[in-house]
Amino acid sequence: METLKDFMDKKAVADVLDQVAAFLELRGENPFRIRAFRNAARAIGTYTGDLRQGLEDGSLAAAKGVGPATLQIATELINTGRAGILEELREQIPPGLVEMLAISGLGVAKIRQIHDVLGIESLPDLEAAAMDGRLAKLPRFGRKTSENILKSIAFLRQANAYRLSHHAAEEAEGLRLALARLPGVTAAFVAGDVRRRSEVVRDLVLVLVAEVSPAELFKRLSQFPGVHEFAGQDERRLTLRFAGGASAQIVVTTPVNVGAV
Repeated sequence: METLKDFMDKKAVADVLDQVAAFLELRGENPFRIRAFRNAARAIGTYTGDLRQGLEDGSLAAAKGVGPATLQIATELINTGRAGILEELREQIPPGLVEMLAISGLGVAKIRQIHDVLGIESLPDLEAAAMDGRLAKLPRFGRKTSENILKSIAFLRQANAYRLSHHAAEEAEGLRLALARLPGVTAAFVAGDVRRRSEVVRDLVLVLVAEVSPAELFKRLSQFPGVHEFAGQDERRLTLRFAGGASAQIVVTTPVNVGAV
């Protein structure tokens, strides 16, 4: 059965390296180290050869922008589908700060300023600060920037809450194919609004038929590329939230009970 490493293509590896760079910047790490990750992300994203072959023949190591440290992380991603440094950084950075990266007009420097000065760590708190005027008083912000941030938050909320059916169907099918490759999953089905062919889809729902316990499968899902956090978890279902802001509800069942889901 295929595993996470089987779908770590160039874009996926580059995206992870970009995420690491953003997380390091949120922590105020050395700018040269941050730049090294961004350079490596660009180099791997535009690499013309096969990544695994490039590891074997040394051409990936020789690519401009890929240094020893970033090559080691890329190798880990290609071989295992995971990056230990990204998992560590996720535990150290408030999830809300990562969500703010999706806000138009908010770069990492401004997010750090908001966090350091106002102690804001979530989108609802950011929205409240924009509405009550605290945000506008910060240097390099002002009323116009605060208004634009409010509009961007509203847009993100609406975009994440509803999808047009044809977009949702494509998104759900891509996710289904990826989840079906997880060890312990024997089948994966699209359910919910997409399955009912609703014109507007609020939530992506996928049913995973598993030969392992839900707890074990949830553990494996925590290592799934792009997953930012779990939300709304219970014994057999959880909501995956991805780094880009998208989400999907996952339901785990057994071959015997699949018809009842």
